Amino acid sequence: IMFKILENKMIKIIINKIYGYFVDLSKVFSRKNLNKFISKELHDTDNLNKVLIIGAGGRIHKLVEKISLEKSFELISMDINKNYNPDIISDICEYKFTHDEYDLIIMPEVLQAIPTPHKAIQNILTGIKKGGSIIITVPFIFPIVDRPHDYFRFTKYGLNFLLKDFSEIIIFERNSWIESINVLCVRLIMNNDILSKIIGTIFIILAYINYPFVFLLGKLLKSDYLTTGYNVSGKK
Repeated sequence: IMFKILENKMIKIIINKIYGYFVDLSKVFSRKNLNKFISKELHDTDNLNKVLIIGAGGRIHKLVEKISLEKSFELISMDINKNYNPDIISDICEYKFTHDEYDLIIMPEVLQAIPTPHKAIQNILTGIKKGGSIIITVPFIFPIVDRPHDYFRFTKYGLNFLLKDFSEIIIFERNSWIESINVLCVRLIMNNDILSKIIGTIFIILAYINYPFVFLLGKLLKSDYLTTGYNVSGKK
């Protein structure tokens, strides 16, 4: 009996590891140009002394943390969830900023999870120094995440409106229309039912096989009507 229990545990561990591997493979498509954008913006921005990242923990936080060591700037993290061990535990809409406190504020994949995004943007405006920068990334055509705290999807026109008090706003699509369709397929692996996980795994394998064709088609037939998300930068 003990042997059977251990055998079942081993099988579950192996299955979970294989599943985790395919989930990581799916993120190659779903997070394309996200880390690259944030990394480039940070490396291209001079005179960074104090930077705030809204949304602690996770891969993006680790990426920014690594760059903070390279560029020798102070990185402060903020999150409403204390389990992510942020430096500041607070709702970005309610936090009382010291005026002109940060050279740069980064909000990666967070704005859609805030019930009052306009309040968050206005509050961030207070905390950024004159001439300081903001970096935002948001999903657009993308499956629901972090249930039930996933409230919005923003078009680039909506983002322009929200950021109307900033200057030098640059907004661009994270990937092509056909890559977005690819992402919707591979993200099936994140569903809870077994069939979705199996079909999602098949789609991930096909996505890698078909990627040269998908990449080429996205270059040949350009369109801004469909993308998985937007990368945004601006100045105060």
